[in-house]
Amino acid sequence: MSFDMTHLVFLEKTKISQNEWDRSGLDWENLSDIASSYLNSQPALISIAEQISSRIRTFEGVHSVRWRIKDTLHLLKKIVRKNLTEKPQEKWININSKNYLTCATDLIGVRALHLFKDECITIDECIRTTWDLHEPVTIYIREGDSTYPELVESGGVVKDHEFGYRSIHYIINSQPEKINLTAEIQVRTIFQEGWSEIDHRVKYPDYSDNPEVKLFLQLFNGLAGSADEMGSFVKNLTKVLAENEQITNNAFAERQAAIEERDQAMEQIASSILELQALRIKDKNSQDLIQSMQLNMQKLKDNQSRTIIQPSTIINKGIFSNSNRETIFTVGLDKNTQSWSNEKLSNSLDTLGKTLSKGFNIGATQTRKIE
Repeated sequence: MSFDMTHLVFLEKTKISQNEWDRSGLDWENLSDIASSYLNSQPALISIAEQISSRIRTFEGVHSVRWRIKDTLHLLKKIVRKNLTEKPQEKWININSKNYLTCATDLIGVRALHLFKDECITIDECIRTTWDLHEPVTIYIREGDSTYPELVESGGVVKDHEFGYRSIHYIINSQPEKINLTAEIQVRTIFQEGWSEIDHRVKYPDYSDNPEVKLFLQLFNGLAGSADEMGSFVKNLTKVLAENEQITNNAFAERQAAIEERDQAMEQIASSILELQALRIKDKNSQDLIQSMQLNMQKLKDNQSRTIIQPSTIINKGIFSNSNRETIFTVGLDKNTQSWSNEKLSNSLDTLGKTLSKGFNIGATQTRKIE
């Protein structure tokens, strides 16, 4: 595919004067060759842009992704503008159809949008982990804005933008095919993107220098910045509220647990009191029983002492009888020794046994004192 636009049409469409063209020192044929080569390279560039975009969509904190391939006329106009600077870089002076892909680093443009300002830190880490950087990161801020020190510590270069443009720009290396290409990744909030799009749409092509438009766009830029700050504030507020709610819930749960523990302890104490009372009653019954047994024992002792026969004074006589005769036996102390006579006791028991074996009836026991 060849670029068939004439030089005059190009100057008219890009609003480049003949004087500016002459000062640039560029050759139209060389510029046309660059345009033709670029048109043929666009399918590959589109494929790379889609690949990078798909990868960025997986990054934490990314809300949405947009991409574009630089318009051919915008590329040619950029080459002219770079050669109109006070000290043009050598790469722009010597640009041609063979090296333009390495000279222009933003032919592939990918824009990653996020909701809250601090999410750019996570996205920055993801980009650095995924691709090699072609050059240091540029952090564009509005004068007076603060930036995150983490980005600066990682090598980011902070630049104040005269029109209040806010964005973080990365130039990465990408080589899905033989040619080593670069791509520009722009990271910004949705509010920054909204202001940028409106600024570009309103100012270009006719009102880029209008002071009234410029004033209101600056006010709009301030509102967009305030919206970013408000978004971050609300995010932090909800975080604090959630933490406080969690603390409250934990405190309530701990209080409930303490109440339950107290109630359980009180139930255990009440149960222990009942057990102690039961034990006290049992103990009283035991004491009463012991006292009763002691009394009974004492009674037995008293009765025993009353029923003991003094061997020195008592002699017993037993009378056994049957229908034919009666037998009298005597058990007593020996008169001389005053002790029980084993012989007499044995004879008495023998007599008693014989008498019982013969069927005698037991009569009354007679007792008398021995003089």
